[in-house]
Amino acid sequence: MHYKNSYEDDIEPNDEQIIQNEKDGHQTFIYKLLLARTGINPKKNSAIGELAKNIEIAIEQEKKINEDIHQCKGQITCNIGRIIDEIRKDDGN
Repeated sequence: MHYKNSYEDDIEPNDEQIIQNEKDGHQTFIYKLLLARTGINPKKNSAIGELAKNIEIAIEQEKKINEDIHQCKGQITCNIGRIIDEIRKDDGN
């Protein structure tokens, strides 16, 4: 989510595989997708934290997927960006 057009390039074309998230060897589909996009092993490389700098992009990309926790079955769902926006509004930022 932390890259421009990640929804269109990575998530939308792979939505079924992401939802199923089956293992291929010892790695899940989403793990391999993240590794291919970032070139970083998120479990072993602390550089993955650099993605936090792109939080605004991640929030914008997330708005393109389902954020309703009551309708998440069978859908890619996330509402972290929405929660961050709500915290910012409460803090006056």
